[in-house]
Amino acid sequence: MELKIYEDIIDSLLDPIYILDNEGNFLFANQAIIDVTGYTKNDFMHFNSKQLYKDGIIDKCLYLEAFEDKKSKTAIQYIMKKDNLIKKLLVTQLPIFDGKGNVKNIVGHLRDIDKINRLYQDTLTDNEVYVMKHNDVNKVKNASGHIISKSNQMKKLLMEAEKIAAYDTTVLLQGESGTGKEVIANYIHEMSPRKEKEMVSINCASLPETLLEAELFGYAKGAFTGALETGKEGLIEIAEGGTLFLDEINSLPLATQGKFLRILETKMVTRVGSVKPKYIDFKLIAATNSNLKDLVDENKFRKDLYYRLNVIPINIPPLRERKEDIIPLADYFIEYYCNKYGRERKFSKKVYDKLIEYEWPGNVRELKNFVERIILMSSNSVLEIEDTPFALDEFITPPVLNTESYEYFNLNEIEGKKLKDAVELFERFLIER
Repeated sequence: MELKIYEDIIDSLLDPIYILDNEGNFLFANQAIIDVTGYTKNDFMHFNSKQLYKDGIIDKCLYLEAFEDKKSKTAIQYIMKKDNLIKKLLVTQLPIFDGKGNVKNIVGHLRDIDKINRLYQDTLTDNEVYVMKHNDVNKVKNASGHIISKSNQMKKLLMEAEKIAAYDTTVLLQGESGTGKEVIANYIHEMSPRKEKEMVSINCASLPETLLEAELFGYAKGAFTGALETGKEGLIEIAEGGTLFLDEINSLPLATQGKFLRILETKMVTRVGSVKPKYIDFKLIAATNSNLKDLVDENKFRKDLYYRLNVIPINIPPLRERKEDIIPLADYFIEYYCNKYGRERKFSKKVYDKLIEYEWPGNVRELKNFVERIILMSSNSVLEIEDTPFALDEFITPPVLNTESYEYFNLNEIEGKKLKDAVELFERFLIER
């Protein structure tokens, strides 16, 4: 009866607990370890710690160290769950001694690191002791510079990004070209527990299809002609312990999508030309400037990968939909480029008005390039529209062609003529008109 009470108490604990005999056989496993691993109580009663290590279910046999050294041991352990997915846990093995000082049992205590982080964040929020990791919500400094967020849309987006940064869940950033998807990815990484490790950024559209898999997955010695004799680790391997940022994931070839889906589900990477998989611990942030759902409907993107990526979608609004950010962004870029090039420049109100009026199809990237160009090419300290070295009105509003007074070239004049004669006629028309 007393033993049953103790078992009920251990079963009610949130952390996985198990008890081994001095041969490594499981004597008890609580409900939490069943929930985490997917194995049943009956499975555990037939398990042996040493055999689990030989079968590759666990990556190290910490039981033997605790048994032989007669000391508690703590380490990171990778466990293959019943569904064949890999789980990273913090494991402590505590020896229990008999009256003669011999180890008679080992008590195992597993802790889910992701769960600990989630509980910590929830506790902070519930007790209203949440501390902003930046001093000014309007100007956030991170590894890639500043995020200017005067608009309510961006303030809300940054708060959501900071909230999810604590969790190792997949994030999908969606937005037009130039909206700052990589800046937001950097922000999430810097706010995450992985910030001490690298964020490896890959633009899927920048690599030719023939090299993409070798760069992503790495390759083994002699995998193909021209391969390094030592082989090469892939970009996913380099992201071990950190964050993997896949930009323009919509450009990933269909054949590669299937392989990456498997890696995303198992975190096991096999180099090109190898048959030996390797577990890589990384957080994924993906970005796209295309509608992935539309690509799925057009059979250009795998549906299963889309659902696997679309866990936490974040939509970054274009600059034209958050015009409150245009002036603060322009001021920041003015200050940045004036410091960089040793100049003193300011915009007049008329220039600011034009900036707000413009739709900025290239978004923040276009605004940044415009400010840099005008800082370099201007000569006055206070910049007016007429002072700019190019017509700002034309930059903001493209000129409209006056078709009523426009003289058209008559294509009938060159019909049947040789190419050289046709080019000469057209050139003469351009000179004389």
